[in-house]
Amino acid sequence: EERLRRAEAEARRRRELDQRAQVLGRWLWPLFWLVVPSLLGGIMTNDTVLSALPGLRVPGELVDLLCALAYSVILWQLRQLEDGYRAAAVCCGGSALVGALAEALRGVVGDGLVLMLLLPVLGVKLYGTYREYNAHAAMLDGADDGLAENWRTLWKWEIGLLLGLFGCILLALVAGVLGLLALLADAVGIIVVSVLKLMYLYRTARLFRNHIPTETEALPE
Repeated sequence: EERLRRAEAEARRRRELDQRAQVLGRWLWPLFWLVVPSLLGGIMTNDTVLSALPGLRVPGELVDLLCALAYSVILWQLRQLEDGYRAAAVCCGGSALVGALAEALRGVVGDGLVLMLLLPVLGVKLYGTYREYNAHAAMLDGADDGLAENWRTLWKWEIGLLLGLFGCILLALVAGVLGLLALLADAVGIIVVSVLKLMYLYRTARLFRNHIPTETEALPE
């Protein structure tokens, strides 16, 4: 009876994994490639770059908005697999639209109103990231437990570095050089987290894309 229960549980786990792979193998790959133009948009809107090339602001903001909206549409396609994808899609799309509105109002209204719009946007975006990472981890449970744990750990690093960024700014106001060094270290950490996200997303997309269901073949590269 115990062997029979184990066989039934394994067959059920395999069927669930087959169903996940059919959807995730199709949508996670374009989700991975969207990160590249998104990073490009971030570079174009960087203050250092804009100081030399101010004409890149509008194209960069447009690239950021389009990438965020496309990202949210893809997450929405995964909503039937995990509720976290639904929440992440709404948060990603909503924060992108409100953020674009705030940037459009910059210079038209006071900086205080713009800040009042951007702070909630940051909170919503972070919550969406949390739900997305945990949704990826839930899909990987039983398929790659190590990668699932990496997704859960990555969120902790991301929120920690963001909170550290505010701390570094306050430290820079008190102790200039020390604060700037801490700010530089935090910025390097944020870059590392971004690279890790790209790596984990690639591994997750590849795992499900190359998964061979019980009676079908893997999707072609």
